[in-house]
Amino acid sequence: MVCALVEIYSDEFAVTPAMHTRWGTEDSERHTRARFGTKMGSAKAGHRAADQMVKGRYAVGATPEAGPAIEEHSTDLLAALSTHFDSHDFLLGERMSLADCALMGPVFGHFFTDFASRTMLHETALPVIRWIEYCNVPTTDSQGQWFRADGMPESLFDVLKVMGRDAVPAILSAIRAVEEHAGEHGGAGVVPPRQVGPAVSDLRGTKLTRIAQTYSLWMLQRVHDCYAALSEGDRGRVDDALVGSGWEPLLAYRPRHRVEKKDFALVFEGESNRSD
Repeated sequence: MVCALVEIYSDEFAVTPAMHTRWGTEDSERHTRARFGTKMGSAKAGHRAADQMVKGRYAVGATPEAGPAIEEHSTDLLAALSTHFDSHDFLLGERMSLADCALMGPVFGHFFTDFASRTMLHETALPVIRWIEYCNVPTTDSQGQWFRADGMPESLFDVLKVMGRDAVPAILSAIRAVEEHAGEHGGAGVVPPRQVGPAVSDLRGTKLTRIAQTYSLWMLQRVHDCYAALSEGDRGRVDDALVGSGWEPLLAYRPRHRVEKKDFALVFEGESNRSD
């Protein structure tokens, strides 16, 4: 369940702080444009691609107005991760898991490779850099064990709490926008559009407006299906472990619609009897 929650955080919310750190300051944008040019073989091509990405930051809510709240989230997350990685090599113990692979996307792909955020990592989050190196060059022969099923340490709970408190309102806002669209335009076998309109949520007292992605419903299903597959007793233990983490509303939400994948495209399965 921790893996499922870290995965949906990384896939559905972490793109917002990632895009902010990449494009949110003049220094970082200038550095990234130069990298794009190097990768694409010419400065002109790099600037053309960067121009599209700069526009895209607004679609994920990485606006200048939301910048301070996004930075507060990033600071708190890196602090919690640093505390955890001071005592543990990986998120779920001394062995890599899906949770590490999921979080490496935004933390390594953006925070570690981008100019401003990499400086922040070196100055404030050295244990996170050590974790990145462990993930990039895993030594399977010397890896240990995951935490016991009932052994989640406080430091991991604190990581989940930062993620849940800030990400869940944004994720559920997007899901509700998808559900509203499905109620008007859905139906069994209908292929939904990739995006369905704006979704507004609160991030630390700041309005966060993001374009709702239909794929968010698929990601929510991954969490719910994992949760539903547990025995009643195990679900109770998960519920007890997550009290106060901010993830409770996401597990309690009951979408009215489901999607499935056919030929790599999402397709509505039709409306169920469940309700929010």
